Amino acid sequence: MLVFFIMKNKKKSLILVVSVILINQANEVLLQKRPKGKTFSGFWEFPGGKIELYESPEKALIREAKEELNIELNLEDLINFSFVSHEYKDFFLLMPVYITKKWYGKINPMDNQEIVFYKAEDLKNIKIVEGDLTLIDSLIKLLKK
Repeated sequence: MLVFFIMKNKKKSLILVVSVILINQANEVLLQKRPKGKTFSGFWEFPGGKIELYESPEKALIREAKEELNIELNLEDLINFSFVSHEYKDFFLLMPVYITKKWYGKINPMDNQEIVFYKAEDLKNIKIVEGDLTLIDSLIKLLKK
């Protein structure tokens, strides 16, 4: 189901996505680079994706982690971190964000996307998609505790 908002006589769809912040043992955060040919190509983002019809955010995240990174996530290991409500030029983004330090399997980018684990101090120096960028200050505080 798509929900439409009217703004300045232009309809914008509401896109529901879910994202995860994966933190490794070195207290670094995984980001993946958007591939060429996709929207926001060359920008970094947290793994995740669209929530399908009749799918919970958690189930979508577990599915997306398998599809994008070939890892398994368990529901009980996902911690609610935040949510993002962000207006892009052509759509509204609503994104629940989870955080975890546990996953099963070796991370393997399935879409040939570049992946990097970043230290907290490096997160402000990379080109991150606008929606995810709103999380960076809170994430840095959490990582520096």
